[in-house]
Amino acid sequence: MIIDYRDVRKHDGVLAKHEQVLVPEVAKTHTQVENVSPLDVRVNAQLVNHLCKVEGTVKYSVTYLCTRCLESFVAHQETELFEEFTEDKNQVTEEVHHAPDGIAVLDPWIEQSLNLDLEFFPVCRSDCRGLCPVCGINRNEHECNCDVRTVDPRLGVLSDLLSTDESE
Repeated sequence: MIIDYRDVRKHDGVLAKHEQVLVPEVAKTHTQVENVSPLDVRVNAQLVNHLCKVEGTVKYSVTYLCTRCLESFVAHQETELFEEFTEDKNQVTEEVHHAPDGIAVLDPWIEQSLNLDLEFFPVCRSDCRGLCPVCGINRNEHECNCDVRTVDPRLGVLSDLLSTDESE
């Protein structure tokens, strides 16, 4: 997505823009992300004191792999975007980006906003029971009779003292 200062000036210093943006690399760089839909980006650009202030929203759907049960699920998400651009290299800071020849390229900033919004440990639902650590069955779908209790190895010797024989 590109914001051209000339277009903003033609619209009395304020320009609204709506585009679909593709980010195919996101699914490749995040192991828990299977797919990301085209991003629905709506921004307003405004010229203020030699700065082009761009703010808007990014809506998208993402297909995650649940970190507990490894099943795929779709989440609909929305994130905010706020960036400032300048044509003057001397005004560039950490928060104000350079827009050579009055052309502000938003794609890297949109992708950065998306990356910061993605779930780090996505879970399909809050009560997901995950996989059984012994047999690997999805405990959301089936029950298993595996003993998943863990005994501290330092106390394992004490369990030998407990008799399971009823005659003692």
